[in-house]
Amino acid sequence: MPTMYDIHRDFDALWTWLEETEGEVTPEIQALTEVAEADLREKSARYVHVIRDYEATIKGIKEEGARLNARAAAFGKRVGYLKGILLECVECYGKYEAGSTTISRRKSTYVEITGEVPESYMVQPPPPDARPDKKAITKALKAGQEVAGAAMGTRFSLALK
Repeated sequence: MPTMYDIHRDFDALWTWLEETEGEVTPEIQALTEVAEADLREKSARYVHVIRDYEATIKGIKEEGARLNARAAAFGKRVGYLKGILLECVECYGKYEAGSTTISRRKSTYVEITGEVPESYMVQPPPPDARPDKKAITKALKAGQEVAGAAMGTRFSLALK
């Protein structure tokens, strides 16, 4: 099976040959064109197969990531539950050692927000960085307005159906 590069090179050679014959499609050119087209279709079908396989792999990886995140959260809940049991033991029996670990409690403080806090104690998040509003720019360009530093273009993407 030729590579896509080889197939592209073959089509270029066919176009050159066709120009040399001044557009006359000889039986040889016709036969080589049919072979090149068949190669292109077969190679493209293989590319599509690989693309779909990669897409399925990506989907599986994302699903597995979500499953692993849920599993990590479940383990986090178990850790919290087990730490709670040990804290109850320390509260009942005091500090103690288990194996090479000393089990005790430490004192910490926390702040609970129970109502509206004065403005002087509020933290303002940093504003997001300014960025171009592509929707507004697109609308202006489509309406025929000029927008400095922006241009509208056309691009093509692959469609696999």
